[in-house]
Amino acid sequence: MEEETLELQTHLRLFQKVNSVLLQGKEKCKNITDETDTENRELRMMLADTKTNLAMLHSEMAQLRADYEKKCQELNNHIVTVTQYQEENNQVHQKLALMQEVNYKLQDTNDSLLSVMDSGQRTSPIICSPPSSLELEIEEQRKPKWIISNYRSPSPGNILHETQISNARFSPFTVPVANQFNIPNQLDDYDSGRSTIRDPVDYDTDINYVESSRISDAEYQHISLDNYPTPSLLNRGLSFSSSVSMCELECNGPPDRTYKIVFAGDAAVGKSCFIHRFCKGTFTLKLGSTLGVDFQIKTFRIDNKNIVLQLWDTAGQERFRSMTKTYFRRADGVLLLFDVNNEKSFLSIQNWIQSIDEITEKSIPIYVCGNKVDLRPESLQQGITCVREEDGERIARENGATYFETSSKTGLNITNALIGITRDMLAKEDVEVQTSVLAIKNTPAKRPCCK
Repeated sequence: MEEETLELQTHLRLFQKVNSVLLQGKEKCKNITDETDTENRELRMMLADTKTNLAMLHSEMAQLRADYEKKCQELNNHIVTVTQYQEENNQVHQKLALMQEVNYKLQDTNDSLLSVMDSGQRTSPIICSPPSSLELEIEEQRKPKWIISNYRSPSPGNILHETQISNARFSPFTVPVANQFNIPNQLDDYDSGRSTIRDPVDYDTDINYVESSRISDAEYQHISLDNYPTPSLLNRGLSFSSSVSMCELECNGPPDRTYKIVFAGDAAVGKSCFIHRFCKGTFTLKLGSTLGVDFQIKTFRIDNKNIVLQLWDTAGQERFRSMTKTYFRRADGVLLLFDVNNEKSFLSIQNWIQSIDEITEKSIPIYVCGNKVDLRPESLQQGITCVREEDGERIARENGATYFETSSKTGLNITNALIGITRDMLAKEDVEVQTSVLAIKNTPAKRPCCK
């Protein structure tokens, strides 16, 4: 009995031990199940949030698609509008080109009429000796060649007005040319009042004036080859040991020759300040941008000749480029300016020279001026790329031009540049006069008619 009792107790202890192990395993399973349930709930919540975000993204995508389609429609409408505008612009340009061609023809007709009126009404030119046939032929070649009438068709009233001006200019009983143009005999200047800026009231005013590239009393005096030595046109590099004083250029009589100089270049390179510095002798920061064209007249004496310079200030903005180019016609010289502190204006020099070569009827002196050199040190300190003097000389040399570095603020080379181009124009005109005289002298005489 005792053995069975011991055996039963042994089995009971074994069963208790197994029961405790099973209870521990059940608790672990319950804990694992609870953790799994908790994780499952969290995952379900995350799934619900993800579905909500996905729905919002779908809604935003639909809105973006609608906006994209709307923008595409607006872009298509804009393209259609731009296409129509380009077509209208092309039509306007075609009409403008046609009007300019007609205007040129009308100007040529005006020239012919004025030449006939001048030759018919002028009784005796201002001469020191009776004119010969050779002098008369040279005189006819040097008459005014063109008229600007503010881009309007000429009218009989305008022609009559120009005829009166021409008669007054050629009559031996009228005042000198300097007084007709309100030009004092001393070094002075005035604003022409024909600017397309400065005064908005004048935009609708008809402006009619005659420009003669060679208006002077001395034109009709005796012409001799001895008075016109042949200068060299190849030596364009003029050097000045010191800046020429304006007092040394004082005009002491009526003008001998008149030249038209056109100032060209990109916007804001200092063309207006350049002209203002030369004419007024002062520098101002309050000059506005030139719209269209403006010009001033300056008289001075150089190489024993009284010279009248018509300084044409053109607009550099792109929208005025086509109108500005027309003023290169009949120009005697061009001053092409760029800003040494603006590399873009320097890169445009080549395009400007090509435009000048295409429009001008003959080779004319071109001076390239690197302006605003007084600002170069400050620009270099600020890290701005500036144009070197060597680069300016190189592009001028490649295009057969002369280079000056100028400053309207300090007056550096302002007078020197204009004196240099004036001397070039004088030399070129002297050679043309000699050539025309020799050509007329070498013309064979006509054979008499057979009887």
